[in-house]
Amino acid sequence: MSDSNSSNKRASNDSEEPTCQKKARTFSDDGAPVESEPVTILAGESEDKFFVHAHLLELSSGFFQKALNKEWKEGQERVVRLPNVDVDVFRIYAKWLYTGRFHCLDGSTDVKLLACDELGNFLHAPDFLDAFVDVILEQTAQLGTPTFLSSSIYPRSVKDSLHRKLCRDLVVYRWGYRNFDTLRSHAIPREFLEDVLLDMKRNFDQGVTRLSFSRFIKDKDACYYHEHTRLNTPCYKTKYGI
Repeated sequence: MSDSNSSNKRASNDSEEPTCQKKARTFSDDGAPVESEPVTILAGESEDKFFVHAHLLELSSGFFQKALNKEWKEGQERVVRLPNVDVDVFRIYAKWLYTGRFHCLDGSTDVKLLACDELGNFLHAPDFLDAFVDVILEQTAQLGTPTFLSSSIYPRSVKDSLHRKLCRDLVVYRWGYRNFDTLRSHAIPREFLEDVLLDMKRNFDQGVTRLSFSRFIKDKDACYYHEHTRLNTPCYKTKYGI
């Protein structure tokens, strides 16, 4: 009797779906395309070599779409030189192209992260910039609210940019009075300060106060601060299956 019961249990368990969060299989068309010919990228004054599939570069970057056109020298030679790009920062971008993640946990500084924002704008790579915003939110949860964002994001973004909104919200909802002392030591855009004051006035009128990070992020969609929602394009996480 017991053997029969255990046999039935095993049969039942075998028919159940796996409980792992991520499936080990996906469709053959999913993921990064690797059929195109690799392009050689020479980054920095040292011209460190990176070999990246052309299709990935063209899909992610308006800059590379033009640079790899057959009418241009770079497109014919399959070599692109980026002498003014930091080697470590381009490595973060190149690895992100294949994984959808920033490989920057081993000592990357705020300066390196800001350089990622600068690189994303230079390359016209909107998905990479949305991923940068996710890194900033993750860092904020672990290390506190950064003070450097607006000096990088505001000069390179449009007025209704959701990345700008993140800059403001982190100040309006997360800063305590001591944080404001740091404004004296940073090149803060005037437009950012004006926008913050307007947002703070609205919050005061509504009785909204400073929030913990968990309350700040609660009920916000994962793409809340992503530019692709404003542009009505798919999220990079969907493309990478994250």
